[in-house]
Amino acid sequence: MIEAYIGKGVQWRTSGERLTCSGDGVRRHRPKLFKVVEVEMLDPLPDGQPPNAALLLKCPECGEVRYTFAKDVVPCGEPAPERFPVRAEPPLYVLQQAMVDGKTIDAPTPDRQHWKHYPPGRVYVYQHPKHGGYIQAPYGDEDPAFMEALIKQQSVDGLLVVWCLIAQLLAQDEGRDDIPAGMTPTVIVDIYDMARRVGLIRNRAKSRKDTLHGMRKVWDTLRALERYRVYSEGRGIDPETRQEVRTVLESPLIMFGSTERATQPSLWTEASVPVAVEVSLTTEWYRYLKDPRYAIYSVGGEALAKLPARQPAGAWARAIGMLVLQQFRLNGGKPVVLSRRYLLTRLPAAVQPAEQLLADVDHKGRAQQYWDRAIRYLVQVGILAHPPQDDAPANGDWDAWLERKLTFVPGALPLTALRGLPTDSRDCKER
Repeated sequence: MIEAYIGKGVQWRTSGERLTCSGDGVRRHRPKLFKVVEVEMLDPLPDGQPPNAALLLKCPECGEVRYTFAKDVVPCGEPAPERFPVRAEPPLYVLQQAMVDGKTIDAPTPDRQHWKHYPPGRVYVYQHPKHGGYIQAPYGDEDPAFMEALIKQQSVDGLLVVWCLIAQLLAQDEGRDDIPAGMTPTVIVDIYDMARRVGLIRNRAKSRKDTLHGMRKVWDTLRALERYRVYSEGRGIDPETRQEVRTVLESPLIMFGSTERATQPSLWTEASVPVAVEVSLTTEWYRYLKDPRYAIYSVGGEALAKLPARQPAGAWARAIGMLVLQQFRLNGGKPVVLSRRYLLTRLPAAVQPAEQLLADVDHKGRAQQYWDRAIRYLVQVGILAHPPQDDAPANGDWDAWLERKLTFVPGALPLTALRGLPTDSRDCKER
C-alpha cells in the first residue's frame, strides 16, 4: 500500500500522534498535517523482514520538508465519519443473519442449521430462513476447514465492523464530483483503529493478546466480506412506478490484499493480521447502497460500539440494540412491541449468548442480571427512552420470561434521525 500514502498524512502507530507542522518561527501558522509527496523503497533488511519505505513529507502551509519511514507510521487524514449508521435493507438482513448464524454449521437441529456445505461445488451456502435471500461462500482450491472456521468466527461484533466500514466508504465521496464513472471509493482500513472504533479494543493498556484478539475479529470480518456472495430479492419500491425493485448482489467488498503495495505487514509475527489494508465496495453494492430508494438507516452504531464488547451484559446490549434500532426505523420512530426471545435469539450475543446460558442449570439465573444491565446500557446511551414499563422478573419460569412481549420506547438517539422518515410496517410486527 506504499503508493496509497501519496497525498495523505501519517501518524505514529505506537502513540497515535499525527505528524504536524507549526511553522519555523518566521512563517507561523496553525498546526498543519504533513502530507506525503514522495515514497522511496529501501533495501530489504538482513533478517528477511519487508523493506522499509522512506516517506518525504511536506507541510502544505509553509513547505517544510522532513523524512520518516512507513514501518513506523500509518496513513491518516482520510475522511472517516465520527458516526456510523445501522443499516437495515434486505441484502443486509441476509448478510447480518448469516454472520451471526455462523456457529450453526454443526447445529443438531435442522431449523437452526442455515449454513450447509456442498463439497461438489466447493462452497458453503446460507439460506435465510425468512427473507428468501442466500449467500454463497466458495473456497475454491483452499482448505474447506479454512472457510468453515471463517464462517464460525463471525458474530455481532463483526456487524459493527460492517456498519462502520460502509459508513467510512460512503463518506469518501460526500460532496465530491471527481470519482470517475464506474469507480467506487477506496479507503485504507487501519485494522487496529477499526477494532478500537467498534469497541473491540477499549484502551492502549490492554495486553498484546487482547489487542490481537480484537484485530483478528476485524480482519476475519473483512475476509468474509470479500468472499461472501450475497443474493437477495429486495423489497424497495420504485418511487415512479411504485413497483417492487429486485436486487441481486455479489460480494460486498474488494480487498486489495494480495499485493505488497496494498497491505502493510503485521507488526507482530504471531498475529498473521496486517496493519492496514486497502478496500473498496464492489460496483453493485456501491450502486445499491447509494440508491435513495434504499438509503434508510438509523444512527446508533457508534453508541453500541462504546458498550463493553467482552462483558456479557455489554455483548447482550450490542445485539439487542441493533434489533431495536432496526424496529424503530421500520416503525417510523414509534414504540415497538418485541419479545425477549426475538431480542435474545435473533442476533445471539457474541459473549454468553442467552440460549447457551439458559441451558446451564446452575447459572441460568444470570440471564436476568445480564438482561437488566443490558437495558440500562441502552438507556444510558440514548437508544431507549427508559426501561420497558411492563418488564417483569423471570421468577424461575424462563420460557414465559423469553416469550414475554415488552414495549420499547425510542430514546433521543434514534428519534433524532428517524423524524420524518416513511414507515415501512411490513416487517414491523409484534415479535
